[in-house]
Amino acid sequence: KTFTVTLQPPNSRVVVSPPSQVLIVDNYVPTVTLTSTTYMTQEGQPAQVCVTKDLLTASDIIGVITANPIVASNAATPLVQFKNGSYPFTIAAGVRVTCVNITTYDDKIMTDPRVFSASIGQATSTGGAVTMGNPSTAQVTIVDNSVIPFSFVTNNVPVPKNANTTTVCLQKLGNSTQTISVTVYTTPLTALPGVDFTPVQQTLSFLPSDTIKCLSIPILDDGIAFTGDKIFKVGFNTSSTTLYPKGSIPESTVTIQDQSVVRVSFTAPIYVVRQSQGPATVCIVATPRAAVPVTVTVVAGEDPSPSARASTDFSAGSYVITIPANTPPQSPFCTNIPIVDNRVALQPNKTFTVTLQPPNSRVVVSPPSQVLIVDNYVPTVTLTSTTYTTQEGQPAQVCV
Repeated sequence: KTFTVTLQPPNSRVVVSPPSQVLIVDNYVPTVTLTSTTYMTQEGQPAQVCVTKDLLTASDIIGVITANPIVASNAATPLVQFKNGSYPFTIAAGVRVTCVNITTYDDKIMTDPRVFSASIGQATSTGGAVTMGNPSTAQVTIVDNSVIPFSFVTNNVPVPKNANTTTVCLQKLGNSTQTISVTVYTTPLTALPGVDFTPVQQTLSFLPSDTIKCLSIPILDDGIAFTGDKIFKVGFNTSSTTLYPKGSIPESTVTIQDQSVVRVSFTAPIYVVRQSQGPATVCIVATPRAAVPVTVTVVAGEDPSPSARASTDFSAGSYVITIPANTPPQSPFCTNIPIVDNRVALQPNKTFTVTLQPPNSRVVVSPPSQVLIVDNYVPTVTLTSTTYTTQEGQPAQVCV
């Protein structure tokens, strides 16, 4: 995309060049993966294999998923238990996930589960480059149709800590002639109930026509930065484990991702210090509260057109400030920058710059501030004596 920058002169004696353009280049490359490493279906029912992209895109992504036999004792036989070959998919510009249905056959024989592989054969877009990530290959299990297993759609659900809610979906891998009740529940691991998420125990009712049911789990933001990722699990129980066993993904892991940042700023745009009363005290504050210490460096240096000189007027260098963990927001922490007192009066005021250097990209700092050194010396003028003597005819020398 482009936009235009134009010069406007102050008067007719300033002649400006024609406009220029700024080109905004899209440097994001979407990654396409399967939503899981395992999928399950009932024989004679399509095996739904889903593809996701990690970024929203302005154009469609097209590709194919290939279904292939594997070498194993429980391998599914092509054209007997499944249809091997290529299945095209399109992830539309405004969506993240799409699925294809791989054909399976009911062989009318009760067998142990049979397995084949599904993989992303290719993925392209007219809008630019597309990469394939992991997982790109999955195992698909065909279960005999005497049972109807249930399984989570994905085994890992990432969610930012400020997202408010996350959604977990359960799928029925087969047909039924009656309503089946499934109880979904949460189990804490490193995520704390009531602090990082709200515990859930909810019954989902699958009508004969239902395939997928989803529920929302509230995510809580404690307002504290750098707490690290937190994890809890979601599991389920069916009304009959014999007829409705747990499928390939019996539980799903929810990862609450800590993407928070801490903003550190100076408490003032200008700090004033008298030349004879140094050092200069420079203070910073941070927000929000952080779970770990936050260390920043205050760098004192000369201005681009310096008036205060390093070593002559102040001590240039780096001064480290550490804000302890769990410090309330906007609590000031200070450092002292030595001022050189040359005891010379009638000097002009001088300035130097203080700049914040963050430890990493998750600490955002404010623009530089300045330190103003004020000359507070007032000279006093006196005669050198109350009496002077000279010889007549000679100048009388009086000294100040």
